[in-house]
Amino acid sequence: MVVAGITITASFLIKIGKMQSAGCRLCRIAREAHSESTDGLAVETHGHIDIAGCGGMATTVTAAHHSIWRHLYDSMRAAHKPKSKLKFVMLDKESKMSTLWRRDECLRICSEEDRRKGIIRVLRAAALKWEFEHIDFVVVNCGSVVKSDFYTKLKKLDVQEGKKDKLFANHVTQVCEAHDRVIVFFLQQVQGFARPTTEGSRENIGHNVHV
Repeated sequence: MVVAGITITASFLIKIGKMQSAGCRLCRIAREAHSESTDGLAVETHGHIDIAGCGGMATTVTAAHHSIWRHLYDSMRAAHKPKSKLKFVMLDKESKMSTLWRRDECLRICSEEDRRKGIIRVLRAAALKWEFEHIDFVVVNCGSVVKSDFYTKLKKLDVQEGKKDKLFANHVTQVCEAHDRVIVFFLQQVQGFARPTTEGSRENIGHNVHV
């Protein structure tokens, strides 16, 4: 449905005469809850509800994003070349930059205050023999993943060649499942019966998102 452009959002419903306004219903609810003006609401499109900027979807979308990242991170770590010089610095759990910087090896490079001024710039100045590169794993329109871009980044991170295909397939599955959870939660919200459920799920990570 998403690929065909018929996600049941206000922007679609207004086209077929089922709604009078394309403004985001969840953003309206969030603003009204805080006694804020509902003027200038963002248009309720698939792209809008699938980002953390939507007032009613932020927590759910963020949780889905983190579940994808955790799975990808663990998969890359498991498929890492044994003799690689690269090291995954967050081996056991996710870390915010504030907690990561408490590690002794990071503090030896520069202070946390310097880090706030621009992590890559500061590191390059403090560790002249190191190489730094920011690598983003991007999910594009409708939850798709560009295979060539994904493989290029796996190569940079020294993932074993023979494990890339399975890692890619698993990642796409995770993305699609997370995408589905977000859309289901959105529909439950606008239909007024959002409630947690654990049926068919492995772990409830909150706000009706299960991984």
